[in-house]
Amino acid sequence: MFGKRLKDGDRRSAPRKRAPLNATITYGSGNSVRCSVIDVSGSGALLQLSSILGIPSKFRLQEGRGPTRTVEVVRRGPSRLAVKFV
Repeated sequence: MFGKRLKDGDRRSAPRKRAPLNATITYGSGNSVRCSVIDVSGSGALLQLSSILGIPSKFRLQEGRGPTRTVEVVRRGPSRLAVKFV
């Protein structure tokens, strides 16, 4: 479904590495939300937010001062989003 099954039933297409970074989510006409990147891989990331309310299923993510990438939500939790890079 989302890639091959890795250890412990994980279905990620690539292994993730811990990467505690500050990031910014942007969407719509200038809306932005601060978040933390918990872990990241070549195909996606896990984000921690104070609230996921109002966050669309597709948005732009800028990790620190790095490049901005378009991402798509693949899983939602109360305060976390799993996203894939598109």
